[in-house]
Amino acid sequence: MQPRRRRAEHLPGIFRGTAAEHPASTKVRPSRERLGFRRTAKPTRRLFAHAGMALALSMLVACSTGSRTPPPSSMVGAPRSADPSTSGPTLPETSAPETSAPETSAPETSTPETSTPKTSTPAPAPTAPASISVTPPTAVPPSVPTSGPTSVPTSAASSTRTSTTASSTPTATRTGVPTVAPTHIPLPDVRLAGVNDPACRSGRPPVVLLHGTFSTPASNFTPMAARLRASGRCVFAVLYGAAFGWGGIGDIDSSARQVARFIEHVRLASGAAKVDVVAFSQGALVLRDALQGGLDPAAVVTAVFVAPNYHGTTVPLVTKVPAFACPACAEQTAGSALLTRLEAGGELAGDIRYATLSSSHDEWVQPVSGQSPRGPATRVRTAWLQDICPSLTIRHMDLPFAAPVINWTVAALDSDGRPPSTGRCS
Repeated sequence: MQPRRRRAEHLPGIFRGTAAEHPASTKVRPSRERLGFRRTAKPTRRLFAHAGMALALSMLVACSTGSRTPPPSSMVGAPRSADPSTSGPTLPETSAPETSAPETSAPETSTPETSTPKTSTPAPAPTAPASISVTPPTAVPPSVPTSGPTSVPTSAASSTRTSTTASSTPTATRTGVPTVAPTHIPLPDVRLAGVNDPACRSGRPPVVLLHGTFSTPASNFTPMAARLRASGRCVFAVLYGAAFGWGGIGDIDSSARQVARFIEHVRLASGAAKVDVVAFSQGALVLRDALQGGLDPAAVVTAVFVAPNYHGTTVPLVTKVPAFACPACAEQTAGSALLTRLEAGGELAGDIRYATLSSSHDEWVQPVSGQSPRGPATRVRTAWLQDICPSLTIRHMDLPFAAPVINWTVAALDSDGRPPSTGRCS
């Protein structure tokens, strides 16, 4: 803290105290003593300030007290003044404690006064009626404000619980497909737009795509998945039996267990109790193995097969692939141990309806006549691509991309496995 500068006493009169502090300044300030002002001691100034504040506060209290009107007699706990002729307001006297019974209606009504013993001790000003605890009725219209939490009508509360609380009991949708409560299940990314979306909901069962040998969901079903999604279906797919970046290579029993788990995950994630399956080539054999293993046949409504290898193939190129390089190739050979076991388990599973589309020009799954499951016409429908497009020649690997095949697949799903024998050849 800098020491206080001493005033220049040698300067005369009006320039005292300013020229010494600011010698270079041309504007000097006259001293307060020369202008007639006198310094007042700090205690005296504080006393005047406090007195002024006290006077202003007393005037404010007097004005507010003079304009106050006595509270109405209908106000609980506000008795009338004993002497109305007195000038100025009379503070209300203390009344008896109120009971805890709440009022039954919000509007104020005229309440008769109750003679209660009065005391001479003045009480503070009465509180407003809004501070009184009022219990709202059971059902309060939305337009009536209340001080407490708004009670929801019984019907609205029940409807809210119905929409937010999922029931574990299956409920029927508008198409009769039972549904269950959806569960958050992470689904794999198969690099297909809109596929494996757990938030997708549809009035029809979800569609699970099963690819073929040395394939992936994207390599077999890119145009078909887009067409199914455009028709209003939720589409799911899994890469099974993967090795070296391609699927359908591992042993079929392991692939069948993987597919069974994936279908259960689809049911949990989508909330659907049943699914439809579209399988290409080896995918049909994997589904057959899964249905005889851990997959409940009641979880599948329709199985649509495109060029399925349901009973094995006799093509030499497939049969000569070493089992250590492609276990699934050896197991798809006609007469393999896997196919012998599956034949003993039967052709069909549960109440599933089967629809098969084959091509007489298929070069991989032969004989072509053995591609489809064997069963009654009420359960199994077989169609030939040449009956739809007689002049169309498509190789085995190109079948899922052909427009007639995609149109027939959509029709087979929409008809629950009963597609028409003819279709659009475009």
